[in-house]
Amino acid sequence: MINVTQDQLWKAILEDLFEDFLRWFYQPFLDRIDLTRGFEFLDQELPNIYPESTSPNRYVDKLAKVWLKDGSEQWFILHIEVQAYRDRHFAERMYVYQYRIRDRYHKPVTAIAILADPHPRYHPREYGYSFMGTSVHFTFQTCKILDQDITTLESSDNPFALVLATVWHGLQRQTRNDEDRLIFKTHLVKNLLDRGFPRQRIRKLLHFIKYYTKFDHSDLYDTFELIIHPSRTKMGILELLEEEAKKQGLQQGLQ
Repeated sequence: MINVTQDQLWKAILEDLFEDFLRWFYQPFLDRIDLTRGFEFLDQELPNIYPESTSPNRYVDKLAKVWLKDGSEQWFILHIEVQAYRDRHFAERMYVYQYRIRDRYHKPVTAIAILADPHPRYHPREYGYSFMGTSVHFTFQTCKILDQDITTLESSDNPFALVLATVWHGLQRQTRNDEDRLIFKTHLVKNLLDRGFPRQRIRKLLHFIKYYTKFDHSDLYDTFELIIHPSRTKMGILELLEEEAKKQGLQQGLQ
C-alpha cells in the first residue's frame, strides 16, 4: 500500500486539476482568466509570508499565480485553504494571509477555504474588528464539503466535483467502516469511468479516491481493484486503461 497522507493528496490534486478547480469555483470570472498561460504555484513563499503560523494542525495552503486576459500581463494571487479541523483563529489567519500577500506582491488577492472537516456547525467565512472609529470587515469564499449536494457533485462533468464527492462520502457517518468505504469508493470509480474524462485526469482521480479515506485493513486495496475489474487478478485499473487505449489505437491503425 502507498503511504500517502490526506494533505499530500490535496496538494497534488489541486495542482493536477487546477484548471478544473477554477472552472468549478470561479465560473463567473472565467472570461477574465487566461487559462492558456498556465499557472505558477508559489507555495514556497508561504513560510516567508506567515512564518509564525507553526501550528502542527495546519492543513493545506496553496498559493497560485493566475494570469488575466487584460493584455497587460497582470495577474492575481489565488490563496486556497483546505481545512479539516476546527480552529477558532482560522478566519483571522485567512485575513492575515490576504493582507500580507497583498503587501508582498501588490496584486489583487482572492481567497477560498475548502472546509473538509466533519463538524456541521463550523463554517468560518469572515473576520473583522472595530476599535475607536476604525473597523475592518474581511469576507472570503468558502466551500463546506459536508453541506454539498452529492447528486450535483456526482453528476457534474467537472472532474474536480468528484474530488469533493470523495471527501463528502468519507465524512458521512455511514461510511465509518471498511465495508462502507469499499462500497462508496467503488461507486465513485465506476462513476468516474462513465464520465469519459481524459485518461490523465482519470489517473489522478483514481489515486485520490483510492487513498483519501483509508481502509483499516490494507488488503482491501487489492480487493478494491479486483471489484473494479474482476477479470484482472494482476492488472490494476490504470494498467487496464492503458491496455485498452493501446488496443483502440491498434484497431484504428488497421482501419
